[in-house]
Amino acid sequence: VKFMDIFENFLQFPAISPRLAAIILSVGLMPGMFCAWKIANLNISIKEQRTKGMEIDNKDGVERKFGILHCIVFSAMSSFMLAYHVHEKAIMTAIIPMTLLSVTNKENATLYMRMCIIGHFGLFPLLFRPVELGFKVLVNFLFFTMSVYLLHNLFECVGKANIGFKDPYPIITTSDKCGLFAICMLLLFNEILHPLYFQPHGIMEFLPLMAISVFCSIGLILCWVQCAKLMYTICGMCTV
Repeated sequence: VKFMDIFENFLQFPAISPRLAAIILSVGLMPGMFCAWKIANLNISIKEQRTKGMEIDNKDGVERKFGILHCIVFSAMSSFMLAYHVHEKAIMTAIIPMTLLSVTNKENATLYMRMCIIGHFGLFPLLFRPVELGFKVLVNFLFFTMSVYLLHNLFECVGKANIGFKDPYPIITTSDKCGLFAICMLLLFNEILHPLYFQPHGIMEFLPLMAISVFCSIGLILCWVQCAKLMYTICGMCTV
């Protein structure tokens, strides 16, 4: 008992005020605002040069066209990570615009599937009744398999249309497969092992929610970093 008291006292986190959260969020949104401003300036410059009849090297035009979407996704992820008292469902504000980017290239498709896998798994505790277990697992499994199938067929058709084009980059990488395995193990523990062996004795009742929170937080932080990397890559193309 003394050990648990010491442990609980040690894990007391400092209180974050709404004002401090607003300041941190403002700083976190600045990279997205800067990249959006740079992309908008480039588009204005291109229009002005075209009206003057000047020739423009637009080799990266397709990638730049989706730059503002990358800024939106990054800003939504920043808001989810840094805003005050954010609910789990707020991850959809980043996943929905990322859907539009998922069909542009395989790297965006991989990030989209990664955000969906982790973000949807973080919503599992909202459907906590035993009768809802089969429903939430089946729906997410069908969504995952159909998304991977459709995206794979899309990029396969793109590869066939471009003669000599070979893109070995997989939509589901080895790290994603490891993450899926970890999700399956967490689901097995949370839905079967913990209710049978821990919950009846009142042992570590907080563990299922904590395990999901820690896993999803680490995964989404990595997705946030990848969003920033892709955004800065597009932003680096914004030179006339």
